[in-house]
Amino acid sequence: MKFSCRLLTIVLYLALSACGGGMSSKVPDVSSKAATVARQVPRALPFSVPERPDVALDQELLLDYLVGEIGARLGDFVKSAKAYIEAAERARDPYAAERATRIAWHAQDMALAQRAARLWVEFAPNSLAARQFLGLALMRADRSAGALVHFRAMLEIARALGKDGYRLVAGALAREQDKSRALALMRQLVGEPPDAVEARYGLALLLTSQHHYPEAESLLRQVLYRTPERVDAWSLLVQVLIARGQRDTALDVLKQALDHHPGDHRLRLGRARLLVAAERYEDALVQFRELYRRDQKDLQALFGYAMLATQQHRWKEARRLWQSLRGSPRFTSEAAYFLGQIEEASGNKVTAIGLYRSVEQGGLWADAAIRAATLIAEDAERLGEVRLLLRHVREAVPRRMADLYLAEIELLRHHGANCTDILSLYEEALKALPGNTDLLYGRGLYYSGLGDFAAMERDFRQVLKQDPQHADAFNALGYMLAQQNVRLQDARHYIEQALQLKPDSPAVLDSMGWVLYRLGQIEAAHDYLQRAWQRDHDAEITGHLIEVLWALGERRKARRLLKEVLREGVSDDYLPHLWQRLLEPGS
Repeated sequence: MKFSCRLLTIVLYLALSACGGGMSSKVPDVSSKAATVARQVPRALPFSVPERPDVALDQELLLDYLVGEIGARLGDFVKSAKAYIEAAERARDPYAAERATRIAWHAQDMALAQRAARLWVEFAPNSLAARQFLGLALMRADRSAGALVHFRAMLEIARALGKDGYRLVAGALAREQDKSRALALMRQLVGEPPDAVEARYGLALLLTSQHHYPEAESLLRQVLYRTPERVDAWSLLVQVLIARGQRDTALDVLKQALDHHPGDHRLRLGRARLLVAAERYEDALVQFRELYRRDQKDLQALFGYAMLATQQHRWKEARRLWQSLRGSPRFTSEAAYFLGQIEEASGNKVTAIGLYRSVEQGGLWADAAIRAATLIAEDAERLGEVRLLLRHVREAVPRRMADLYLAEIELLRHHGANCTDILSLYEEALKALPGNTDLLYGRGLYYSGLGDFAAMERDFRQVLKQDPQHADAFNALGYMLAQQNVRLQDARHYIEQALQLKPDSPAVLDSMGWVLYRLGQIEAAHDYLQRAWQRDHDAEITGHLIEVLWALGERRKARRLLKEVLREGVSDDYLPHLWQRLLEPGS
């Protein structure tokens, strides 16, 4: 075979650079990392590595490497793998065998992958990856006995390297689609019952990945009884308990784990986060404070601590934490935003506005602009400035355009703008974002406040056309019809749709109770309204419940509830009007 001088130069460059060697007349030493380690410390590893023959780097061998590499880059994976197999066989090169195996595996050609992996194991018998690939290929070919040979070899190699072989095998098997076959093979590998702690942990790892949580929990508790120093077992047991819905038990386990490993950052952070999920905020703060005491440079823990302190209104504590985070480029925007919230809550309006306006990038930019705009707009003379600010951010953060339009509309409404200006702004927003359900829903509610129920219904129907699962639109449409006391069967149908989507929503339960009341089904109405009121003592829900109690003849109960809620003070006109309508003078 003849090559032009230029082509031969290119072939040499590609082949040798791919193989990682220098300019040499022999195939460079390009074995996998594990095989390299094996040659460096042959006595530490269980399998003897065959001698590498001196093979001339002739044109045919170079062509095999070149076809293999170019084929892989062009997506012709089968041709590429075959070429690398040819190169591996000619040069007895573990690198070429590894490339062939991985490429064939990517192409899902298991026969070719098995052939290549056999060469890889032959040339690099102490390679964990080679044994893993061949074991998996044999298992997929329903040759479990052969697969076990190589997984057991992995255990020996891992032991020599100071690694956990059972964990490595479990990790490989966890990715297999045939779960039952993978689990059966793992059980054969570990023995029945497994004796070694590592075997029990490895089996528990695979069982967890397959959602067999009770058996995994049992094995992990056995592991921890014998080796409580294993942090990985504590962590996995917590994961299993959370998956089983046993959060309180998981918290107890984390406490036990920290008794054994008080300095373990991951366990303590896990407990802190789980306490937050359990809404045990005071206990979570204790854990975050300890994390901060132990390592003030851990930005992730510091961020969680700052967020929790802010959520709990610990302004002084939170301010100090956010000020620390503000110096980190990663959290500059978040720190400015939440410092703004703290200053706003503390009554420092000017400082808060400055902090919000300093946020000019990141996911909180739009939120910061909205909060700044709300504070600035308290001065009605600055409303024009506020609108310019919101429009600027709309251009800069187009994905939040709808929220920014809605914020501007709300500010106009708050400051008594006329309906023409507000509807014009809705129109502008919907031209920019045609069919946006948030804008359509908002405009529908605005129309209902204007008493334009036909326009309201048109917008709500458009929302439902865009999003048939929009529970709030179903509920609003049904409720508004019930309020008008028209088309009550239609109203009930819409609210039933909403109730299917949000069965525990107080607003939807209230709507169902109200439409049933309008339909004269008083007992059924009371059941829904009572459920709504138990979830939310909102003034309107309370008023509806009082009206139904009155209709049921439970007037003393209705009076008592109305007096109690009026004594607490309400910002809404409905209940005072209800007092005038239902209660007799002097009662």
